[in-house]
This record gives sequence, structure tokens and C-alpha cells, in this order.
Amino acid sequence: MRGQAPECKYDLQVTYHEGAGRSQSGPRSRRPGAPGPTRSSRMPLIQVSLREGRSPEDLRRLGARLTEAAAETLGVPPESVRVLISEVPGDLWFVGGRPIGAPRPDGG
Repeated sequence: MRGQAPECKYDLQVTYHEGAGRSQSGPRSRRPGAPGPTRSSRMPLIQVSLREGRSPEDLRRLGARLTEAAAETLGVPPESVRVLISEVPGDLWFVGGRPIGAPRPDGG
């Protein structure tokens, strides 16, 4: 229904970024008209925000599986894949203007 936030079933958000990475001497500079980074020089960054409460082992497995999937899918070495997992307390994660940690009006 328009105007209402969708139900947040998994309390998980994944964002993917891909950048050129850094050389040992610092950020790469690119002159106008120069070719962009090659496929092998890209460093995918996968950011995952999820509601707190998972075990450290679950978070390690998630990081490892995301790394494997990105490396295989994008054709990059696993060492170039970055995964950042952020746990967010339910009282700081809002859906439809209400924190997901708060009781729902229907008692759920």
C-alpha cells in the first residue's frame, strides 16, 4: 500500500560498491581521457547492515560466503574483495518511521 513501508522480513541490507583501489603510494590519479581501471584492479566493497544478535561464527561465515560469491561472479581474486558487516540495534533501525525493535501496534 502506498505510503506505508514494506515489512522488513530479514532485517538485512546489502550495498555493493566497486572502486579502483589504491596503489602502494596512495590513491590512483587519472588524467582526463585515460582508461579506467582494469577488471583485475577493481576492489569490490560489499557493505552489509543487519540487526544485531547473530553469532560471531554466523558473521564470519557470511563474510566468507560473500567474498567467495563476489570473487567468482566478478572474476576478481578473493583478496581484492572487501566485506564490511555492521550490526544495528533494533531501536536504531527504522521501517515506516518506527524502530523495528519497538512493539507493533497489532501486538506482534
